[in-house]
Amino acid sequence: MILFCRSDKKRFLFFYFEEISVKKLKLAVPSTTFTTEYDVNALPHQHAQWEFVLFPSGSFLNRVNDVDIETQANFVMVLGPMHSHTLLHQRPGSKHRDLYISDAELKNILQILDMKLYSRLCRKTEPLMFPLPANTMQTISEDMKLVESLQSVGRYTPVLRQIAYSTIVYLLGLAVKQEYFSENDIPKAVLDFLDLLQIPENLQKSLSELVAKSGYSYSYFSVLFQKYTDHTLHDYFLQAKLNRAVSLLSSTHLSILDIAYEIGYDSVSAFIAKFKEFYNCTPLAYRKRH
Repeated sequence: MILFCRSDKKRFLFFYFEEISVKKLKLAVPSTTFTTEYDVNALPHQHAQWEFVLFPSGSFLNRVNDVDIETQANFVMVLGPMHSHTLLHQRPGSKHRDLYISDAELKNILQILDMKLYSRLCRKTEPLMFPLPANTMQTISEDMKLVESLQSVGRYTPVLRQIAYSTIVYLLGLAVKQEYFSENDIPKAVLDFLDLLQIPENLQKSLSELVAKSGYSYSYFSVLFQKYTDHTLHDYFLQAKLNRAVSLLSSTHLSILDIAYEIGYDSVSAFIAKFKEFYNCTPLAYRKRH
């Protein structure tokens, strides 16, 4: 039985399905098919494997286990064997792309990332969905277009599998980030402060000066920061300074005096004392060992 049929001047694409009921079909995608782009609707169906549905353009109405879900461009939806799925393109020219992976291979990936995510993926009435930046979606779409073009040529199967699965790993990483931060809801002021510490020049500034950028009082922000990071402001800032010092000791020929200045110390002796407190050796001894 045919679920999708798309034709053009150059090719015909057919997918064959095993009928499991009058209204629902079961997708049987060959193991050498990693991705397919569709510009047609999807009849009610279920999958023998997992499917990462990419919506690079257009507007869509999905029905997942009898729950209606609208999706817009630059969204990803993850569906598995426990999900029945129907998809309607709501605008002319809308397209969606599927990436396929078996349950066993997905579990292997999640062993490295986070197996807790598997339980999240298996929720029947709340499929995992998350947005992608438009440029990221474009890059993935271009990569998957190449995979789709070559996947019928057997000699390329191993490398195409690597490309497709590495894309799925990347998407799962974004999913982990999305799920974690949506559940923990870290305030923007805390995230902005953490971003400030990634700029080396800011390590020369005082902690009070950086906290002032948050718009909060020092005492309020200190409590807020510790609540969401489990670190005091002072300890985290100090560790960021020393991490920078270690990096400079290992990768540059800057003098100890210059490194002390780079991380905001006016006194080289104070820097050496603090460094020794953390690393049980002087900066010079650390450089010789590394």
